[in-house]
Amino acid sequence: MRSENLLIVAGHAWQCLDCQTKLLADPVKAVISHRLMEEEQQALSKLSRADFATVTSLAQALHLDRHALDEIMNNPRCRLRHL
Repeated sequence: MRSENLLIVAGHAWQCLDCQTKLLADPVKAVISHRLMEEEQQALSKLSRADFATVTSLAQALHLDRHALDEIMNNPRCRLRHL
């Protein structure tokens, strides 16, 4: 199971184009302050701009439950937690 922290990072990057750009440009640096497992960091480093085409494509790229990703995007921690 993926962590809530990965959901928060992915959900925020979906909503915030500045953070999405940072994540795609340098995933290691973008998530350094987030508590992510090595596997989650690797998954984020493999993301491309195309993975952000839809919430479903992002969830699939990260092996996340789409409904969990939708739900976390309504969480204030997700909306306000910039990378």
